Amino acid sequence: MSFKLLVLRNDWFFKPYSEFPDFEKLTKLINKSYSKARYKFDIIRTQRIKDPNTFLEDFSIDNNKRFCFFILLGPESLFDKIRLEDNYDRDFNIPNRNLEESYACDIPEKYYDLFRFDNTSELEIEEVGTDYVLDDRTLKRVLGTAGLKSCNKEEPNACETSELLLTCFTSFMRNTAPQILDAMINKYLLESSYMSSHGLLNTTTKKVILYAEVIREHKLVEYYSSKCGFEFSSEILIEVDDKGRLKNNPFEDNILATKNFHVSFIHREIYI
Repeated sequence: MSFKLLVLRNDWFFKPYSEFPDFEKLTKLINKSYSKARYKFDIIRTQRIKDPNTFLEDFSIDNNKRFCFFILLGPESLFDKIRLEDNYDRDFNIPNRNLEESYACDIPEKYYDLFRFDNTSELEIEEVGTDYVLDDRTLKRVLGTAGLKSCNKEEPNACETSELLLTCFTSFMRNTAPQILDAMINKYLLESSYMSSHGLLNTTTKKVILYAEVIREHKLVEYYSSKCGFEFSSEILIEVDDKGRLKNNPFEDNILATKNFHVSFIHREIYI
C-alpha cells in the first residue's frame, strides 16, 4: 500500500493550443483548508480563491514562471476499507460556511495511525500529463498539497542559488504537512532524475532558498519555524480601512479583512 505524490507542472496549468483546465476541484480543495484559519482567527473574510476562473490570478501564477503543484494521496485501498467498514467518506462539495464545515474533510484522529506518512512510507511519484483530470474519487484521497513557484530573476542556468516560493501549502491530517514538504523536497525537487522535467533547479544549483509569506496572527511563523525549518526574515503591517479593504495590499486584489494584521516573510535554505 503506497502513498502517491501527484505532480502537476506548468504544462498542465497552461495547456498549449487549448483552454485552461477546470480549476473547480482545486479551488474546493484549497479553499477547504484555508477556511480553517479564516474562521478560527476571524481576520481574513474572503476565500483564498475567489472563483475557479481566477485561480491563476489569485496565486499569481503565469506562464513566465516555472510552477509545480503537488498533491499527496493516501492509499486507495485504505480509503476503500474505512468506507466499507465505517461508512466513512469525504465530500469536498460541502461549503465552507463555518469552522465545522471547514474541518469536514480533515482525517479523524482515529485514522491517524492508518494514514501516518513519514520518510519511511512507500511513495509513488506521478508527473501527470496535460490531459489529466482531477476527479472526485481522487479528491477524496487527498492528505495535503503544496506548490513551488520559481522567483529567480536571472536565467535559471546562470544561477547557483535557486529561489522558490512555497504556496498552496495545505494539510488535511494533523502533523502531516512537514512530512509532505520534506517528501516534496527530498524525493522530487532534489532528485536528479526529475530536474529536467520540473525545471525548478538546474545542474549548477548549489543552494535552494524556499520563501513563504504568512499571516503572523495565524500563528504560522512559530509553526513554520518549529515544524518546517524556516527562519523569520521580516514583516509588514497590513492596514485595513473601514470597508475591510487592504490599504497596502501585497497580494492579489479583492481581499477583505476585519482588522489590521501582519504579513511575515520567512525562508528556509537547502544546500545540495
